[in-house]
Amino acid sequence: MKYLKSLNQEELISQTDLLVKKEREVTAELIRHLCEIEARRLHLELGFGSMFEFLTKHYSYSEGAADRRLSAMRLSKSVPGVIEAIETGTLSLSAASQAHHFFQREEKAGKEYSAERKAEVTQTLAGKSRRDCEQELLRLSPQSAIPAERERMISPDQVEIRFVADAKLAAKLKRIKQLLSHHGDLGYAELIERIADQALKKLDPLERAEKTSPVESPQRAHSSEARIQETPPAVQNKNIPSTIQTGLKKVIVRRPKIPIADRRFLWARAQGACEYVDPQSRRRCGSKWALEIDHIVPLAKGGAHERVNLRLCCRSHNQWLAIQQFGISFMKKYLGERS
Repeated sequence: MKYLKSLNQEELISQTDLLVKKEREVTAELIRHLCEIEARRLHLELGFGSMFEFLTKHYSYSEGAADRRLSAMRLSKSVPGVIEAIETGTLSLSAASQAHHFFQREEKAGKEYSAERKAEVTQTLAGKSRRDCEQELLRLSPQSAIPAERERMISPDQVEIRFVADAKLAAKLKRIKQLLSHHGDLGYAELIERIADQALKKLDPLERAEKTSPVESPQRAHSSEARIQETPPAVQNKNIPSTIQTGLKKVIVRRPKIPIADRRFLWARAQGACEYVDPQSRRRCGSKWALEIDHIVPLAKGGAHERVNLRLCCRSHNQWLAIQQFGISFMKKYLGERS
């Protein structure tokens, strides 16, 4: 601080200009690095279920800061020149993020944007403040005026959840209120809690698993966690290939489903979270999103429906593990990626 106090006005502004220039250059270079990390799926290898978790947990970015950088990164993949515009200061990180989310909402509503049109829209946001960007996007599509869903902690045990319900959903909630009116005039928080309780009883495999399967002790759970990363030699089943090659045709062989008891056992063992563990850091993913049962030795390579050959994985890690087994060229058709 003493050094800064000694600077005259011109020196202070000049050095600040340099810092702002460096910050933009570093931000642009960071986005390029994030593009490469995502392309190589390194965040998955390190045990993170998404790039968002990678930034917030590994680098301790706030959720907002992580979202802005990832949004700019994803916009740059469909709009050439975005990173360069951020680097020169022509386009702010906030504006790039707003553009990305705008295109997401529009595409969700069924509106398609070509790469050229995306570039035109993004260009209109150059040099604009956040509020000016909002007004410009509102002019392009009134639908974009709908506020985004949002969660905000307002106390240690309370979360404010905001979203806009269409008339159809509002009518459904009103009807449920009527059906439960013998319990009194329920507020929306009470109503949604009752709906959530009913939904979890029906949908949550972990609730059913805990009722039917004994939860392992911490010691057994730890050994299971280590064991599921290895390829068990005793679960090979040569009798159930994934396909049978007959000349130019491939005939798909239907296999028996994983027994319900085994599914519940897996959910109880994993405690409803992804079991992938980074072999280097031993960090477990732990994601609870889009969970799927993965075969350590794939069925296509003779693996069997044995508990020791099964693990619970988030979809991202399930796909990444499949890439390790079969290669990216083979898996691209299942991942929706171009060769």
